[in-house]
Amino acid sequence: YHQIAKNAYMTGPAILIGLLAAFIQSWEADGYINISNILLRYGGWFLTALFLTGTARLLRGKAKFTATLRVSGFAQSAHILELLAFIPVIGPIARFLALLLTFFGVWIGTSIANELRGWRTILLPIVYLLVIVLTFVFLITIIEGTAFTIDSLLTDLGVTAE
Repeated sequence: YHQIAKNAYMTGPAILIGLLAAFIQSWEADGYINISNILLRYGGWFLTALFLTGTARLLRGKAKFTATLRVSGFAQSAHILELLAFIPVIGPIARFLALLLTFFGVWIGTSIANELRGWRTILLPIVYLLVIVLTFVFLITIIEGTAFTIDSLLTDLGVTAE
């Protein structure tokens, strides 16, 4: 992962692996090629890399977004195991292993790319989850506050929704 994080030429292959992983996940989940699902998963992967970069920065990480994107892209290659999902006995195990390997790959890759050491490496997934939860709580609060403000303004203007 260290070589992937430092080599800018690995950005293209990481993006391609991320797209292939989204394709495999969508095909395995839906049973057919669903373009909107693929694009949603692909966009989610970029968003995840952005949140990982922010989380690593909170823990004093040194890498830029592209380095985190590269290592998380290559960690997505574990989703190739999901191609075994069509075998009834092996399918659930393959999906679980793909998820587990991807999780640890992204965790270790992000730690290495951002040069996190010791307790910061251990805290990375915990702080990542906190950042995600707090971001969604913040967004929901802002949306509800905006709705309340608009409702109050409309009431003051004499316009009410019935």
